Amino acid sequence: MIGAGAVSAHDFTVLVTPIYVAIDSVDFNESLERESNDRPLELPQFQDSLVNCVLDANPNTIVLFNAGSNVDMSHWQQRAPALLYLWYPGQEGGQAAQRSFSKR
Repeated sequence: MIGAGAVSAHDFTVLVTPIYVAIDSVDFNESLERESNDRPLELPQFQDSLVNCVLDANPNTIVLFNAGSNVDMSHWQQRAPALLYLWYPGQEGGQAAQRSFSKR
């Protein structure tokens, strides 16, 4: 994770750059996004920087977003060539997202 010390930004860039298309998934955790809780519009810590880092390394990045309401994407939205707002797709959400990218 960028910023948490697990992977440096340089190491991450080396991993993402040679990939034809990168997929970056961002979301709010259960403590921020739940019933009877007002959350900020900003992404949780490090997620804006993660999206920007992936876009810097690979401009062919698809951003997947899981959230139940509005979110501030102004820091990277214009740079992302594709954005798939999944809302909360449930248990089979990963399969549904994968099918949306598969060739027919």
